[in-house]
Amino acid sequence: MKRSLVIFCLLICLSSSAGRSSAAPTDLNWSALLGGSGHDRGQAIALDDKGYLYVAGWTASLDFPTTPGAYDAARGTGGDSGSPTGSDDRRDLFIVKLHPAGSGLVYATLLGGSRAEDCGDIALDGSDNLCLTGTTWSDDFPVTTGAFQTEYRGGDETQTGRDSRAGVSSRTGKRSGGGRASDRDTPNRSGDTDLGTETAGDVFVTKLNSMGTGLIYSTLLGGREGDRAAAIALDGSENIYLTGWTRSSDFPVTEEAFDVEYGGNGDGFAVKLDVLGKRLLYSTFLGGAGADQGVDIAVNGRGEAWVAATTEGDDFPVTAVLGDSGSANDPGDACLVRLSPDGSGLIFSTRLGGRFRDEAACVAVDPGGGAYLAGWTRSPDFPATVEAFDRSPNHRAGVLEGDGFVARFDAAGKELLYATYLGGPGPDRITGMALDAAGSVYLCGRTEGGGFPAAQAAFDTTFPGQTDVFFAQLDPSGAHLVGAAVL
Repeated sequence: MKRSLVIFCLLICLSSSAGRSSAAPTDLNWSALLGGSGHDRGQAIALDDKGYLYVAGWTASLDFPTTPGAYDAARGTGGDSGSPTGSDDRRDLFIVKLHPAGSGLVYATLLGGSRAEDCGDIALDGSDNLCLTGTTWSDDFPVTTGAFQTEYRGGDETQTGRDSRAGVSSRTGKRSGGGRASDRDTPNRSGDTDLGTETAGDVFVTKLNSMGTGLIYSTLLGGREGDRAAAIALDGSENIYLTGWTRSSDFPVTEEAFDVEYGGNGDGFAVKLDVLGKRLLYSTFLGGAGADQGVDIAVNGRGEAWVAATTEGDDFPVTAVLGDSGSANDPGDACLVRLSPDGSGLIFSTRLGGRFRDEAACVAVDPGGGAYLAGWTRSPDFPATVEAFDRSPNHRAGVLEGDGFVARFDAAGKELLYATYLGGPGPDRITGMALDAAGSVYLCGRTEGGGFPAAQAAFDTTFPGQTDVFFAQLDPSGAHLVGAAVL
């Protein structure tokens, strides 16, 4: 039977009501659909200072719309059947720039090789060039001359030994205590499972020019097994920072990095790449003997990277533990790590959670140096603070994903300024976070089953589907929900 399901990328812009400086989203300014006749998924979004919107994701549609002069207008079919709906295991990335009012495309281009790609995150430099990271399973993914790594290594079981690049070590030995490979799915930032197995795929980092017509640079990054990129950030000099996770014991790390030994069961990583995409300024593992994942990254004005991570081990490197976390039977905790500018040491690292599973999703840094961590928790003893908006869990017993959480740390990383639950009786998961100049926190994610604390004046307070999108705003103290809406 011919598959008739079509998934479109939905673009939505919400605004606050006139005259209210800190209001809940009350008006739908515009929305648009984008896609072809196959499966299309938006995975990352960014906004420039002129109001142009950038969206990236993947498409399995052979007729995905592209603009004249785009870098790549034809999807790599890689032996696909030629059906207009395409095949999800033969999919390319798309990158789209839209006018501020959503009135049309400035550019739309594809990017990929003959097999499959997945988008992790995007960021813009000062010239509106777009930096993109994710995972490729294509051995012909486009790379530029002189890039740091031009050869696909993911899934190649024959590569061993020492890498010839100066300052980069390839190690095949596991740290003492490393166990068998985990059988778990590895979720990306949007909560979806990766395509294929964990034992294949390389990270890519690509910079697309501001017109969407060409590559400024494009490089691969990875070892012999599966490598995944989750997030990207830029510093004031436009160096690239990445985080994600790897199953490769020979993932490229630099000699003076904080951790140069693979711990086993999958490690997180933090990478700083130079502005030309040619050299690793540092690359370090983040993890212990359990399964560890880097999920988001932010950079402060001193070039210190803050990494949000999740660990399933009891030996993740920390300088502090908050809550009843880190026990031998703990199924997982959220972690927040602050690395030195050269990647050689930890300035601060903490676990945050309770006795059940807690996962990080997002990190943000304010101008004063404070850090914000968001994610979800199933722990009834998550360390919510006394004056927090919500100190008690809302989810029903047995709910898989539990409630969202938001936590704010001081600039030194020694004090938890606030930590709050956020959710209703069903599963709630925070997937995105942003800050304003006053320190208010804006959150988005998904909620199920109704009961999410939506504001009465919000654009939509009903729960029309089994799973709905939510938007929420917390005040700077974390004690008040300024507004929330579902969609």
